[in-house]
Amino acid sequence: MAAMMQVMELVAETLEHRKRNPRDDMFTDLVNGEIVDDDGELRRLTIEQAVNFAVLIASAGTETVARLLGWAALTLDHNPDQRAELAADPTLLPNTVEELLRYEAPSPVQSRWCTGTMRCTGRRFRPTRRL
Repeated sequence: MAAMMQVMELVAETLEHRKRNPRDDMFTDLVNGEIVDDDGELRRLTIEQAVNFAVLIASAGTETVARLLGWAALTLDHNPDQRAELAADPTLLPNTVEELLRYEAPSPVQSRWCTGTMRCTGRRFRPTRRL
């Protein structure tokens, strides 16, 4: 918990610095970001909101990339024929990434959702059903 507080303090300092010294980066975009509040008023994000969003983006991006890379290595290890095909033809990489994301989402909260009634493996799934 102490480490997370230090990260949040560092991010807050960086955001305050970007207010005074803008750059072409996400931190500057966050301090200049505007939202419409519950009263319909346009306002900038508070520093606390910007810090929370920056930490969310950083942690979510780090977790999903690490999980996808680990899962990709394991999947390709278990499927040497597919690994050999990919090694022989690197142009297959973009579709391989898409298939790996479909096969095993890198985040435990991601999934596919039905957009219409469908049948799969003998089961019926209704719209908005999580698969």
